[in-house]
Amino acid sequence: MTKHHLMINPLPQPLPIHLSLAMTSYLGATTMIELMSSSAESKISKSKLNKAKLEVEKAARNKLLDFFAGINSYATQPVSEWKPNAKVIWQEGSTRILDFGGKGQPILFIPPLINRANILDLSGEKSLMKFLSKQGNALLVDWGAPTESEINFNSDSYIQRLTRFCQTQKKLIIGGYCMGGLLALKLAKCIEPSALILLATPWNFHAPDVKRVEIPAKHMHKYLDDLETVPPEFIQSLFMMADPWRVYNKYSSMGKSSAPQKKSMMEIEYWVNNGVPMSVLMAKECIIDWTINNTPGKGKWLDVSDLQMPVFLGCPTNDKIVPIGCSIPLAGLLTNATLHKFNCGHIGMLTRKLCFEPIKEWLENL
Repeated sequence: MTKHHLMINPLPQPLPIHLSLAMTSYLGATTMIELMSSSAESKISKSKLNKAKLEVEKAARNKLLDFFAGINSYATQPVSEWKPNAKVIWQEGSTRILDFGGKGQPILFIPPLINRANILDLSGEKSLMKFLSKQGNALLVDWGAPTESEINFNSDSYIQRLTRFCQTQKKLIIGGYCMGGLLALKLAKCIEPSALILLATPWNFHAPDVKRVEIPAKHMHKYLDDLETVPPEFIQSLFMMADPWRVYNKYSSMGKSSAPQKKSMMEIEYWVNNGVPMSVLMAKECIIDWTINNTPGKGKWLDVSDLQMPVFLGCPTNDKIVPIGCSIPLAGLLTNATLHKFNCGHIGMLTRKLCFEPIKEWLENL
């Protein structure tokens, strides 16, 4: 007899809250039409009210069922593990440097610490690293989960590590995506690269368009102190607050997507949900120092005003994770920055390749 094994991909977290929001959406729609009915009976015929109630209830039910179908489709869809077409040229602890080839000036890109590096090496023609290998020697930092010797690491620890690698390179360009952009800025202060590429890099965490969770720092300290490492599910829970309905809307619309669109979504969702743990000190720096206390925005985390190298600053205008009000202040602080706005969300710059050609043209004009 053939045995069938059900594969479950890492699911969006916190899943209980996403399920609760889905049910709330359904129940809220049906409750709303009941309230409308009771207040409008004198003006609208009973038959029209019943028809409206049925249509609303049907639409709400269908969206709820589509959401469950989308979650099931993603959870059981075979997703290929990332196997970069690159060689490891350097490693220290859990940190590797992957070489994607290419001739010319080395370009070292830093991804976020909380996610795996493959967001910069998506499948097919959507790989930024493969694109950069045609512009120079494309190198990618590949973070791993902190080992026992790394559980007390903070950003300084990781930057010291990268500095040791960068000292083996000449005329290095540094790039960073999201949180990796902040690390790129700190690394730039240590090694003075020839240029910087910053994509969706947060800075002012207290900008008006940033949705923040109002948790007192002392409570967050107390919670994090009880952990050995901070699981990616906890970080995901904080990101969910920026756009609580994103998961419900995305998965409920999956059935309407074309096969290529669905394949691309599966790849991105697997990346989003397949994060790595973070050291407690690094998590405190990200959540308490950056987000709650806004140390970058107040100029207390890093002084970037003396960075003179050319900077490519890419800011998505519809970013929910790093709203443009959070990222764009860097344009006024970096003396040699070229600002590029992209009409997309946090990941669209990469999945739609919107930043590829602008980066190429900028590199050619250095």
